[in-house]
Amino acid sequence: MKFCCEKFKTHWQLPKQGHPNIRIVKYVSEFLNKGYVEFEGTKIKTNKKFKLPYRFYITWGYEKDFSIEMIYLFIEYCPFCGADLYKFYQSDEYANEIEGKTFKL
Repeated sequence: MKFCCEKFKTHWQLPKQGHPNIRIVKYVSEFLNKGYVEFEGTKIKTNKKFKLPYRFYITWGYEKDFSIEMIYLFIEYCPFCGADLYKFYQSDEYANEIEGKTFKL
């Protein structure tokens, strides 16, 4: 597997109990993959990035299943090299957590 940088890979490989770690989470619920609306002045636009099933988080470690209610930091770009995570990671092979397999909403 190819990573945007070694530091990202190191934090991605940490166990979920480790902290801080990076988690790539795949959502399958339709309502979470519709995108979201942004307001740009008087214009309304849909952010197409969020139509992809993957989300990227820095977590402080967790013992139980992943939950959208836990404390985490949502990221769109690699904190180390600046790569656009939505462009770089578009495969289930990178997902640490998958809704319906490793956690439930």
